[in-house]
Amino acid sequence: MTSLSSLIENPKNSRFLLVSCLFSLMLLGGFVYESYNSYKTQIHKAETETENLSRVLQEHIDSSFHSTDLVLLELQHIIQRARSEGVKFPNEFFNRLFLERRLRLPQVRSFKAIDKNGNYIVDDGGLQNYKTVKDREYFQFLKNNPAVEMHISKPVISKTNHIWVVVVARKMLDKNGKFDGLVIGSIPLSYFKGQFEKLDLGKDGLIGLYDINLLTHVRIPWYVEQVGRTIPQSERYKNFVKSSDSLITTEAQSPVDGVKRILTIRKLSLYPYVVSVGISADQVLKEWKKRTVIYLVFMMMVVIGFAAFLIMYLWSQSELEAQRQQAIQASKLSSLGEMASGVAHEINNPLTIISALATRTKKNLRDPNVPQEKNEENLDRIIATVDRIAKIIRGLRAFSRDSNGDAFARKRVSEIVGMALELCQEKFRDNGIEIKLELGPEVEIECREVQIVQVLVNLLNNSLDAIQQFPVKWVKISVSETEEKVVIHVTDSGLGIKKEVADQMMLPFYTTKDIGKGTGLGLSISKGIIEAHEGKFYYRREDSHTSFVIELKKSLNKI
Repeated sequence: MTSLSSLIENPKNSRFLLVSCLFSLMLLGGFVYESYNSYKTQIHKAETETENLSRVLQEHIDSSFHSTDLVLLELQHIIQRARSEGVKFPNEFFNRLFLERRLRLPQVRSFKAIDKNGNYIVDDGGLQNYKTVKDREYFQFLKNNPAVEMHISKPVISKTNHIWVVVVARKMLDKNGKFDGLVIGSIPLSYFKGQFEKLDLGKDGLIGLYDINLLTHVRIPWYVEQVGRTIPQSERYKNFVKSSDSLITTEAQSPVDGVKRILTIRKLSLYPYVVSVGISADQVLKEWKKRTVIYLVFMMMVVIGFAAFLIMYLWSQSELEAQRQQAIQASKLSSLGEMASGVAHEINNPLTIISALATRTKKNLRDPNVPQEKNEENLDRIIATVDRIAKIIRGLRAFSRDSNGDAFARKRVSEIVGMALELCQEKFRDNGIEIKLELGPEVEIECREVQIVQVLVNLLNNSLDAIQQFPVKWVKISVSETEEKVVIHVTDSGLGIKKEVADQMMLPFYTTKDIGKGTGLGLSISKGIIEAHEGKFYYRREDSHTSFVIELKKSLNKI
């Protein structure tokens, strides 16, 4: 079985793997791009929703405070004028006037007037035995800040009905412009709570009303223990307060309940308050996560399927490569079979020479008159003949072994041609075929030597079979070179190949030889070997004689 590394080193397989990897990366990139865009779309949609809703709430809260303040401004003028005219308080007329004004505003729980000592002088519910309000923050603030005319209190529990309220207060002045009391309107926090709860922001949605220092007035989900508490301010919020920006939108985790939300905080236009609207990030991304999981499962299925296909492809290539190697080896053995008689003759002749020389030397040793130099000459010829036989055997052994695992190495073309001829020349000589060589200057190529020898032997055997009955019989091997490659021409005295044969002769198992004389694999295997060397192997149709061309790079590309 062919190793994975050798399969990957194959240029065709390397290109396939490269294209496969690029396709996989493009598919993964497309998934990541679509997923990221979908994520950004969901986030943007949530940000737009919170920004739009915060604008609606900001306008509503601004309107609630402003309409309350406009009524207080009217009541302030009425009470100040009445007191300047000497009207005595308490006064039932003004109680009814305050009630009539309160009924106009759904957000107001009560309107009242307070003198400079903190005692009630007008009450839309009728004067009761109220406690003084001089200890209230809003009373002390307006009394001690002459330049301030209007103030909205922190959340307080009402002394009359014991509910959480915010108090909108406006200062009254006497004839001398001195502090002379307040007119106030109480807005229950439950009013804002009821308005906020009508809005559905899903599970873990958030709507909150805070003063500019993030002191909590109303928060949905409702946590009564949070009323009046200040939320820690981040640096971004502090910078936002100082800036002229009307809102910020961010993704933040609540310090109150720990929920991560897409959050918009918007300043009120007229008052030092902010309203916040948040949607749970988990809810925003719920559908995106489902879709991403589906895409991810699909991607995994595609990757698994593609990996299975790739493994099957490489396995099939491995099988094909193993079959190709077996075919190459079979082709070698077939070539050896075709050369067997010639090789036997090539070895038998030297053995005959050795036998004759040995017999002659033996006789010479018995005859004292024969010079010693004659015996040494015979022995030198025996040694030379033995070397010739050894060279033939080495060539046969190298040719017959499996060379597919050989490393590519730099070899002289002349040596490769010589090795091929060593295996064939006796058979050519016996058939009266002349071998012509035009090797040119010495040149090297990077190759598996035995495989190139095999290609040349295949071509030489084909030439021998084709021309042995011709009156003129010759085979020419010529070598030329360019800057980057070496070109080997193997031409014989044949008059070319018919078109219908030439069109099919490179196909496996196609042969024109008699049954038992050829496998039909020689040319197809030769073509495969040369292409595995990043070269070209082809038949030159335009030549007058039968000519095959081998083009080989001097140096191979490293995969």
